[in-house]
Amino acid sequence: MRGIWQLAAASAVVGAVLVVSGFLLLESGGSNKKSSVPGTPPPPTANISYGHASIKAKALGGPYQRTDVVSVRNKSSGSPLHGAKVVIHGEMTSPHYMRLYDKKLPEVTRGQYKGPYTLVMPGTWKVVIVATSKKGDTSPSALPVRVTG
Repeated sequence: MRGIWQLAAASAVVGAVLVVSGFLLLESGGSNKKSSVPGTPPPPTANISYGHASIKAKALGGPYQRTDVVSVRNKSSGSPLHGAKVVIHGEMTSPHYMRLYDKKLPEVTRGQYKGPYTLVMPGTWKVVIVATSKKGDTSPSALPVRVTG
């Protein structure tokens, strides 16, 4: 009976190692090559968004306390998206995964939302942005941020 429990514990450890390895392999795209030169910061803005809104964002300040500035426009008309609900949260992607709190950004000018956000430790982060129009259309985007400390 004791051998069965030892086998079960060893199987659980091996399974956990395989799962973590699989996630790391998927994150790297199946390649062990790095996509950028070490020490090179990620792009300073996010210009890719999905849904009906075009989202552009930047994170100012640092290293931990950032001011996030998000511009939201209607993709079809190009006009600023006034009165949207813009919510952000931080996600650490390396050296491990960590998700931080949601924060609603206030609109400071027509279609521009801005507010402070604190990333709590050094690492590779992304600020996830979700803009929801008055009609309920939701558009997500993400801003890569590197924190050194």
